Amino acid sequence: EVFQVDTLSADDSLITRISTATSFNQELTVHDTRFGEGGAYPPKVGQRSVFVVHWRLTNPSNDVAPAKVTAVLMPGVTWEQKTQAIGTQIVPKYDPKLSTITWDLGSLPGGVGVMFPSYEGYFQIAVVPAVNQVGQSVQLLKSIRFDGMDVFTKEKIVDTASDINTGSVNDSKEGGSVQP
Repeated sequence: EVFQVDTLSADDSLITRISTATSFNQELTVHDTRFGEGGAYPPKVGQRSVFVVHWRLTNPSNDVAPAKVTAVLMPGVTWEQKTQAIGTQIVPKYDPKLSTITWDLGSLPGGVGVMFPSYEGYFQIAVVPAVNQVGQSVQLLKSIRFDGMDVFTKEKIVDTASDINTGSVNDSKEGGSVQP
């Protein structure tokens, strides 16, 4: 049997979903006066050195939820209970049982850092180096990462940052090795 038709048509559609491109940056400073003066730097045996960790998140397009940054505080490093946030009311928190710092934002709206201010979290940590650490940089934070999910594409987003030690400071040309 043959069809007698004048027109034959077909429809097709293509949906392209583009994931957002979040950006996670971190800095370690010793001369940040945000919380007061920082103590000895380069670090010296038996003297307290204080550091400010600064995390910055930007998100140009799709909302990201959940969204959080986590890190592990190394043994011998103390949480100074001084925090601040810009762009959000949520500040980083410390869990002493797990030695983890968590900045649990819930969501990271699209446009943060582009149309709106970046989300910035600050916190202060300190260390008093021991004599067996002379000549070495002291490890401060490890396993630093941003985790989220693009609400639109359902794609998981993971962005890791380098571990931080006393030599990781952004605002000093001095070395981070412990001095006697």
